[in-house]
Amino acid sequence: VGASHDRKNPSDQEAAEVDHAHIQSLVDARQQARRDRDYAAADELRLALDKLGVEVKDTPAGPEWTLRRS
Repeated sequence: VGASHDRKNPSDQEAAEVDHAHIQSLVDARQQARRDRDYAAADELRLALDKLGVEVKDTPAGPEWTLRRS
């Protein structure tokens, strides 16, 4: 039994360290850039999100994001 059950799986630890508020602020900024037709800024924000491991899907109800699983 021991302490091994207390260790977090590395992917669980990474998920716990994700700053959801920061990601949402980037998604919101990207959405605003798209509304403003500033597609260069929207593309840069999508790239920044991609580097964080975030996938953004544009839906009729607005953007939805998920974390990529490695």
